[in-house]
Amino acid sequence: MPFFLTISTIMDVVICNFPPMLPWYLPAAPAILKGACNWLGVSSTFIDFNVQEKNPIEWANQINNFNPKLVALSLFSYKSRPYAIELAGVLKKINPNITVLVGGSGISDAINGNIQKSIQHCLDTKTIDFCIQGDGEYLFPQFLCDFFKIGDIDYFENISPPYHPDYSDYKFELYRQFVDKGTWNTVVVPITGSKGCVRNCTFCDVPGKWNFVQKDPRIIADEIRKILLLTKDTVHFHFTDSLVNGSLPAFEKMLDLFLEIKQEYPEFNWGGQFIIRRANQSGDDYWKKIALSGACNLEIGVETGSDRLRLEMKKHFTNSDLIHSVKFMEKYKITCVFLMFTGMPTETDEDFNETLSLLDQLTAYRDTVITEIQLGYLTTINPKTPLLETSNQDSNMILTKNPIVWYNKSNPTLTFLERINRRQRFEDHARDYGYKVAWDTHIQIEEAQQSYQDNLPLINLIEKQK
Repeated sequence: MPFFLTISTIMDVVICNFPPMLPWYLPAAPAILKGACNWLGVSSTFIDFNVQEKNPIEWANQINNFNPKLVALSLFSYKSRPYAIELAGVLKKINPNITVLVGGSGISDAINGNIQKSIQHCLDTKTIDFCIQGDGEYLFPQFLCDFFKIGDIDYFENISPPYHPDYSDYKFELYRQFVDKGTWNTVVVPITGSKGCVRNCTFCDVPGKWNFVQKDPRIIADEIRKILLLTKDTVHFHFTDSLVNGSLPAFEKMLDLFLEIKQEYPEFNWGGQFIIRRANQSGDDYWKKIALSGACNLEIGVETGSDRLRLEMKKHFTNSDLIHSVKFMEKYKITCVFLMFTGMPTETDEDFNETLSLLDQLTAYRDTVITEIQLGYLTTINPKTPLLETSNQDSNMILTKNPIVWYNKSNPTLTFLERINRRQRFEDHARDYGYKVAWDTHIQIEEAQQSYQDNLPLINLIEKQK
């Protein structure tokens, strides 16, 4: 039962998000915010501007038609920021009494995590009234209580808030028109089963941001059933977890529940980021159960083809373990996506060549199992990562305020240009061997080259310190 005071008036909230997002992938944050509104007895609606033509005046009029007291702008990434800022300006001109709130990862600076300057300017000029920085599923309900003077709620520190995401305002038929452009060829619905990660990969900042918490698998299954009742066609459930099988006991219980859902909804299927286990932990029974539960499009953090480098990353599996699992995936018709990147500070020519060699060894599975390779951006040494900690302690590592600009004196051939070159060589090699490489990879190369030009004086300075 919700812990809030009884309210006597209806308080409307309009929730919206912005381009550019994958139009077949339902945005998760607005559903979570709407669920929080439901829990607190606040009426709300969601408008998805990502699937509308850009027209800030029309957008503002749509919002104003609801005569809301609060408008919540959800920013998925920094690329959404200009749309939200423009809309907020128009909205304030149309109705100065509307309160505008922003939140989401797009409000923060990628380098230092602070509120981005353009958002801060909007706060200073009152174009935007409030900003939530952090986990919206926890902070947004408290904001609603404070803003509408509802009263206090018990703060819930685990991953299972006392409400479900609400997708009832989502127009599934609208999203379906975009599915032919997507990886999964169906509408994708995000679902969250855990936060944080049981692993501590050196390049990843997730463990530095969140402690690992696992949602009760029964709650996950309940959320899925509620969404399935809304849809009239097949959807793909994509786990936002860092690792969907991070906790093996929870994963086993979840598979059992998915087998039950499969009985009710034979087309039910799911995927997400998935860790490869050692061969002695992942035999026939393990993979058969995963297949029967509806698994497909598993996203596997392969990262590299070098066992030495992957061990250094603390990935805890070898190429042999990977090939062992790929063979079972072929047997049980489970598809996957490889997540890979090049240019770790200690990556040698031999490591890189082993990565290319791994692609050669797996070409027999490139259509039946490996549907795509998602090739990451140039290696960055980000805050709250073990890689930053070890780099700070290594006298051979030269770091700058820009996490993409660094140099390792003990690996002198791995210059910034060489990192761009290796990434391009990897992509070319993968395509030559018939692999599908993520559709936006050429944009990342252009961004890398632009980063090189933008930071050329700094790059030249640090690379002269050989």
